[in-house]
Amino acid sequence: MRADLINIQVEDYGNDVEISLSGSLNKAQLSAVREKLDTLMSGPGVFFFLNLERAHFAVDDYLELFLFGADFPERRTAGIFLQVSKHF
Repeated sequence: MRADLINIQVEDYGNDVEISLSGSLNKAQLSAVREKLDTLMSGPGVFFFLNLERAHFAVDDYLELFLFGADFPERRTAGIFLQVSKHF
């Protein structure tokens, strides 16, 4: 069985951290994406920018994750900003 890759790029600018997702993401990858983002946003940084412009989501669960369930840094105070294309 072939596992689909999750493409995540992280750029650290001190207090600002940009996390970019790219590729096609389906339901099977949802828990792994959530876990990875939680881990990344628990690290250093004050403002997190999630760049979703090059990501394609196969299921609506990702919409819920990013818009309604985005409580990733629940253990700390941080700002989360989403950057999406008009085709989200």
